[in-house]
Amino acid sequence: SMSRREVQKLALGLNLPGYACKNLQDVYIAGCEFARADPADPLFVQMTQAVAQLQARCEQNQEKWNYLLTIFFKDPALLADAGLQGRLAAHGWTVERTDGNPHLTPATAAAPQAGAAVQRPGPAASHTPALRRQTEPA
Repeated sequence: SMSRREVQKLALGLNLPGYACKNLQDVYIAGCEFARADPADPLFVQMTQAVAQLQARCEQNQEKWNYLLTIFFKDPALLADAGLQGRLAAHGWTVERTDGNPHLTPATAAAPQAGAAVQRPGPAASHTPALRRQTEPA
């Protein structure tokens, strides 16, 4: 399991503009996998009541949440979308902006100055070295 702080560290490490989290709780009652999601089904009613009670205990910090759902935003425009933010908040999501990793150099600072020669990597600077078969003398 992961904590919200670990999710934040991942978002910062990946240089993402933000993330959203939501806690989730569940319960298992024997035979529930065969119950219909119908308010008239007593097993379904028992299960939804158990989840509601467990969620109330979690909100009062008397119990730990079972799951942490996470959304990682790659596009900063999604964080600026007020409609999306409103829908997420209405469904219990907490949206956090990280605005990227503060320890990384911005891409604009690393760009070459106007008129400067740009060196491109040649074939010798490939990302993976060529594999060669070596044979031992007999």
